[in-house]
Amino acid sequence: MGIECGTELKFQLADAKYIKKSCKEQSFWAHEIGKMTGLQHPLVPVHHQYVVTSAIPELKALFLRELPVIRDLEGSYYLRQERDGLLFGPYESEEKMKLQDSWGLLTLLRFWVAGDISECCLTPEGEITVPEYGIIHAGGIEKYLSDWIFEGEPPFDLIELDPNCYGKWTTTEYTEAKARESYGFNNIGGYPEEERFAGRPTGRTSGLYDLLKSKCSMGFHAGWEQPHWFYKPGDETGYKPSFQHTNWFDPVGHEYKQVMEKVGVTDLSLFGKFKVKGTDSVKLLDQLFANVVPKVGSTNISHMLTPRGKVYAELTVSQLYPGGFMLINGSGSELHDLRMIEEEVTKDGYKIENMTDEMGVFGVAGPYARQDLQKLTTEDLSDGLFKSSYIAVTAIRISYTGLEQLSGADIHIVDELARN
Repeated sequence: MGIECGTELKFQLADAKYIKKSCKEQSFWAHEIGKMTGLQHPLVPVHHQYVVTSAIPELKALFLRELPVIRDLEGSYYLRQERDGLLFGPYESEEKMKLQDSWGLLTLLRFWVAGDISECCLTPEGEITVPEYGIIHAGGIEKYLSDWIFEGEPPFDLIELDPNCYGKWTTTEYTEAKARESYGFNNIGGYPEEERFAGRPTGRTSGLYDLLKSKCSMGFHAGWEQPHWFYKPGDETGYKPSFQHTNWFDPVGHEYKQVMEKVGVTDLSLFGKFKVKGTDSVKLLDQLFANVVPKVGSTNISHMLTPRGKVYAELTVSQLYPGGFMLINGSGSELHDLRMIEEEVTKDGYKIENMTDEMGVFGVAGPYARQDLQKLTTEDLSDGLFKSSYIAVTAIRISYTGLEQLSGADIHIVDELARN
């Protein structure tokens, strides 16, 4: 399906109006344009209805003064001045709002209704695409984009606007479910550590999901379901958000104590996991990271920098065998970080594998972590000998407790084995 509505796709510096129009239309038609190039953009058009009144004498009498924009969170609408009248735009609840599933109908609506219905493209989290940012974001986003164009990089990390925060797990069904939820929640009060459940679970579940889903409260991270806290007899189960102590306050406190005094195990399968190998892979990582390359069997934390020397990403780097590396990053940065790595790999012919969905990870930490792990292997896990091993599983000596005496390990295992 081609681009309709008289869209201009001319990118000529002399014709700024064409560039602006093209950017606007391409953001709105991004789903269709993406299909032309084999991309599946996680975007869905949403109907946003508004009312414009005729001229109001009292407003006209204000002359050069303009009314402030009003947002009513309880009524879920905004109100602003439109020339000598008022513009009123409601945000409907989830069950009343309209998605646009027919692109041909959308074309008719834009010309037939003539302004009573506007459209915007929403991401699964309710954000709109960059060229469509309105009153709230427009000034800032235009500044950041212009800096990006002229300076080669934005002045701040804009990862929340990076389409690489989505992946194959953002299906059409997921995107539509989340767009309904997010649009309906536009004017509601949020809670700390808020969870939203539309479209979940996605296809991203670890080998432990079926075993644990009835025994814990799950959280959502980059498509993954991860246990946030576990139920004990007598606990008030389920997700109960609050601005005060929640129902998970005491259980999480007990879990912290367990890890500090004994041992704890957590599902860290959501980590991004990349394998890098090649004849000169050490040289490659030396170019990528502002740190020394770890020796075989060792691990360190390393940073990738932007051309201007700002921190672009932080990863855990382990050399499992000569020339073979495992890189690990946070779940929300998986494809963001992989993009920069692949640019170097493509240029120099190294091989990189994204193992994020193929490998599960168990994090083990606490004073007795090493003692308990020793029961599971014939490898010597004592100080000086336990580094990183590449056997039936990949065990990396590391801990996120921040205390050396509580050091444990991340156990990386092929997901099919984890399920068994």
